[in-house]
Amino acid sequence: AKASASQVWSERAATVLLCKMASSAKVVEEWTADDVASWLETIGLGHKTSAFTEASIDGKGLLDACANPSNLQESFGLSGLQAKKVIKSIDKEVKTSNEVAAVLPTDADADA
Repeated sequence: AKASASQVWSERAATVLLCKMASSAKVVEEWTADDVASWLETIGLGHKTSAFTEASIDGKGLLDACANPSNLQESFGLSGLQAKKVIKSIDKEVKTSNEVAAVLPTDADADA
């Protein structure tokens, strides 16, 4: 069966979208302190970025901090609700980056 024009377009659009996501989205562990600050703004906590920036919190540091909600509260001045929001949002980011990585071709695929 021959693919319809809309199927071909959909496949191309999906490929372009995945490529854009891959090029713009880094896994959380690779985030810089600026990436963390930008991300905090996107989840509505832009007013809390200075505490993270002053502590030079990058992606790895953020993941470490999220392992202990009381640490987020004490070290960065977040309320309990804000700490929960950060943890829930970072879990979503990690899940999304893992899903994108799972469907993207790897270097090994390119060699095949």
